[in-house]
Amino acid sequence: MPRIVTAAAAERQPCQHSFTNAYQPGCPGTGRGGTVTASDPPSSPERTMTRPRTTALVAVAICAIGVLYTAAMALTGAVLSFGWVIQSAIHLGEMLAVVALGRAGAAGGSRTARAGLGAAALGQAVLAAAEVIWVDSPGLGEVLFGVGPILTAVGLIGAGVVIARRWQRPAWQRFAPLALGIYIVAVMTPVLIGSGGPPAPAALWALVAWDALWETIAVSALVRPARHARSPKGPGVGTVDEHVARATHGTFHPPGLG
Repeated sequence: MPRIVTAAAAERQPCQHSFTNAYQPGCPGTGRGGTVTASDPPSSPERTMTRPRTTALVAVAICAIGVLYTAAMALTGAVLSFGWVIQSAIHLGEMLAVVALGRAGAAGGSRTARAGLGAAALGQAVLAAAEVIWVDSPGLGEVLFGVGPILTAVGLIGAGVVIARRWQRPAWQRFAPLALGIYIVAVMTPVLIGSGGPPAPAALWALVAWDALWETIAVSALVRPARHARSPKGPGVGTVDEHVARATHGTFHPPGLG
C-alpha cells in the first residue's frame, strides 16, 4: 500500500536527490516531470582563482617594467638618481610573483615548497629594503644585497624541485622557479662579483636575464591550464540519461541513434 505523507511531514523530510528525481516542492535541484535542475554549484577553481590572478597580473606588469628598465640601463649606460625607487618597486613586484605562484597552487600540500616560496618572498623583500637603505647607509645596504639573493636562491631551488615534480602544468611553468634559483647561484652571482656589479655592462645584462626569469614566473602563475570538454569517464560524470542507463543496467542510446 502506498505510504501517505502529509504536507507537514513532507516539509520535515530531507530531500531525496537522484538523477531520476521527481519534482519535490521546496527541494532545490529538482524539476517538474523528473528533470534535474541546476542548484547553486560549489565554489569552482575559476572563482577561487580571482584574487591570485589579480596578484599575478600586478606581478607580470611590474616584472615587465623591470625587464625594460634594466635593458634600457644596459643599452644606454644611464644611471638615474632616483633609480633606487624604481628598483625597490621592481623587487616588490618580484615578491608578488612568488606570492601569486603560491596562491596558484604551485606548492600544493608540500611544506618544503611552501617554506621555499616563503624564503624567496622574504629574499625579495630584503632586496627591496636594501635599495632604500643603501641611499643613507651603504654599508648596511651592501649586507642586505648579499643576504637577499641567497634567501631567494635557496628558497626557489628548494621549492622548485617540488614544483617541477608535482605541479600539473606544462614544463616551462613547472621549471621556472628552479631555473631562476639555479641561475642566481650559477650565473648571476659570479657575474656580479666578477664585474663589480652595476653599472658594469656584464652585471646589467645578467640582471636583464634575472628580470626576464622573474617575468616567466609571474606569467606561469597567471596562465591557467587548458580547459577540456567533459566526457563520461566514470561514475558521477555524464548526462542524466547515461546515469539512468547505468542504474538500470541498460545501454545508453543517444536520441536519433536507435
